[in-house]
Amino acid sequence: MKRIWLLAALISPACSNSSKKDPAPAASAAPAAKQGDSRPIVSQPDPVKRADPVKKPGDVGQAQSGDVPGCSAAVMPGSDHNLAVSLDKDSGRYLIDFATPGDRALHVIALYVTAPEDAIPTFKNGFKFKGTPYWMVAVEKPFTTYFQLPILYGTVSGKALDVSKNYKGLEGGQLLGSLTAPTCLKITVVTFEADQEQSFKSSEYQLSYKP
Repeated sequence: MKRIWLLAALISPACSNSSKKDPAPAASAAPAAKQGDSRPIVSQPDPVKRADPVKKPGDVGQAQSGDVPGCSAAVMPGSDHNLAVSLDKDSGRYLIDFATPGDRALHVIALYVTAPEDAIPTFKNGFKFKGTPYWMVAVEKPFTTYFQLPILYGTVSGKALDVSKNYKGLEGGQLLGSLTAPTCLKITVVTFEADQEQSFKSSEYQLSYKP
């Protein structure tokens, strides 16, 4: 009798449990993170990208080629002298110079920064100009006064005069940092060389400015 009672006690819990209905399946929950797993269970949006730092007016960027189709940083064919243009780290402006140090002794009477297609002011066209005057520099008396290179974009010294306003430009030159798209620039340097058959010489340099 005792054995029968023990057998009934062992069977009764199983029967009791089987008589209960299985609970309805719960909504699928997110898998529990494993210990040491730092990944978030819920997907997170991509982190917001930081905007590029805003350049201050006057930032000129570096002379780079290939930003404007057909515009590469190079001396233009037909130039009487080779020019070199680099970025001055101290001022953040373009430094315009002769590629050959010996040419620095030449008498410069004008320097124009324009669009590539613009014809510069000359005696022949009555010093008239139609185009984009980024920066225009000249001397008052081209036969007796002059200035020399190197020169920083937007700054004049000695006998050089900023004549940008005469051609509907901005005194001190247009801030290249205000340009919103890659722009092709042409730098023309005019020298007066009295010992040459053709006294007035022209040297051109083209570069692509990238904001």
